[in-house]
Amino acid sequence: MLALEVNDTSIGTSGNNCRYILELDGEFNSERFKKLLQENELARWLTRFSIPNKMGHTKNWKEGKENLIPISTIHSDELVPKEIIATPISKENAPLFYFHYVIGKNVNRLIFSWHHLLMDAYGAILFLENLETPIKIQATNQEKSPFSLTVFKQLFQAKRFIDKTSTGEVETIESSFSETVNQNYKVLYFSKNETQQIENKAINNGSKFGLSSYFLACSAKIVADKIEQSGKLPKDFWIPVPQNSRKRGAKWPVVGNHLSFLFYRIKKEHYKDKKALTVAINEQMMQQIRTKNPQAYAHLLNYLRHVPTWLYAKLIKGPNGKSLSSFLFTVAGEHPKTFQSLNGCKIKNALSIPPNTYPPGLTFAFTRFEDCIQIAIPYYEHLFNEEEIQSLLTGLRKELLT
Repeated sequence: MLALEVNDTSIGTSGNNCRYILELDGEFNSERFKKLLQENELARWLTRFSIPNKMGHTKNWKEGKENLIPISTIHSDELVPKEIIATPISKENAPLFYFHYVIGKNVNRLIFSWHHLLMDAYGAILFLENLETPIKIQATNQEKSPFSLTVFKQLFQAKRFIDKTSTGEVETIESSFSETVNQNYKVLYFSKNETQQIENKAINNGSKFGLSSYFLACSAKIVADKIEQSGKLPKDFWIPVPQNSRKRGAKWPVVGNHLSFLFYRIKKEHYKDKKALTVAINEQMMQQIRTKNPQAYAHLLNYLRHVPTWLYAKLIKGPNGKSLSSFLFTVAGEHPKTFQSLNGCKIKNALSIPPNTYPPGLTFAFTRFEDCIQIAIPYYEHLFNEEEIQSLLTGLRKELLT
């Protein structure tokens, strides 16, 4: 996360910020919500933390005094109003999160924004749930990689695997770096019936252990189509995909990023055959799980904490020396069915939007609400004009359903 701070320096990028958007039904009482936050032990505790910008490789949290939690009201019909995108969250200035209540003509939204250093998306859901039903804060020591020959073998295993899968020519969305960029968002929504169709298509196309292989295959296919339409022959894609390392159903911890990664080399010869593409991705996933590559990579991350951040940022650059990934992809999971209301308002919908690192500047974020798939697509406007992004959305819907 700190290395992304080094890379994401363009004017107009949204930074390493995440958002969780709740569509609310009912009268939102701002004063009651402020009181809810002020009385919440976890919320107050989180306002104390920042990471000072020091020389060298110091990456320790600083715990200072409690801060007020910023809460603003905006009138807008945009999914994420531009003024929210333009509101920076600096790791050096606590608190590392804020709220906006957005009043629109047809829908009202509560947007929770936070710095990715503070928590991951699942931690954010646990935090929001905690506002309604507070639980006792549990502090745990950071899990450290043991010093052993076995662990060191795993470190080299993870490094060799990344080098092997990322070498050679790979495709990137971004062809030229831009100093000034503007981020925007689109969302694809699917009904329960459409979601069932997608699940059936995924199984028929060889997706196992969930739908992520099929989701990634469809995303890669429409990006390849977009590149081909521009008159180029697409090369291989290289995609790191986050993996939640908590146990299924875990209600803790909130703070920190409990993520490892799976890495996929998506071959250009598979772009025309969706089933072959899905099966190839699925086989790579199963092979990495069998060899415990995510655990090995987690050990590697822990040891690389001792490397100066500027050096680490260079080490994790993609094979083209510029971008970390051909495009970004994540499956954020499902909004908990137990989390149905907040601040006296019924939650009509919930959407998770991850950071959209630039470059590459295009992200596909799959999630669910009440058994319906929805896809948030953050992108930068200089990469896709309105016609191009609409074509990409239409193509993705078609790929998933047919």
